[in-house]
Amino acid sequence: LLVLQLVDGIGSVISSSAMLSLITMIIIVALIAFLILCVPLGLLASGTAFAEWDVTEIVENLSHYHLKAVSPKGMLSGFNFNAIMPDYTIQGLPDPIAYILCAASAVVVFFILYKVLFGMRRSAK
Repeated sequence: LLVLQLVDGIGSVISSSAMLSLITMIIIVALIAFLILCVPLGLLASGTAFAEWDVTEIVENLSHYHLKAVSPKGMLSGFNFNAIMPDYTIQGLPDPIAYILCAASAVVVFFILYKVLFGMRRSAK
């Protein structure tokens, strides 16, 4: 309701196309915020997230579906790295809060990448 009052007040100052753009932006930001807040729902599921398996889980899944249960060679000699937020957790924080912060940080990183990549394209024109 507060957002609608704010938009109504701004509507008398800006054009209708700018108003539509503002409303669209508010809807997009609200949708992204809603999705970020829904991320901890994944904690309710049991097992590992789809495609986030280690080598042993891949072999188990393959054998479950009666396929040749062989570890992919690339994964056996793959690379190892230390993630900033391993397993979507932050030490000292409850898991739901850590999940929300991980999702928010991912949105920020992709927003910055978008601005860097497509902002340069606009300034070049």
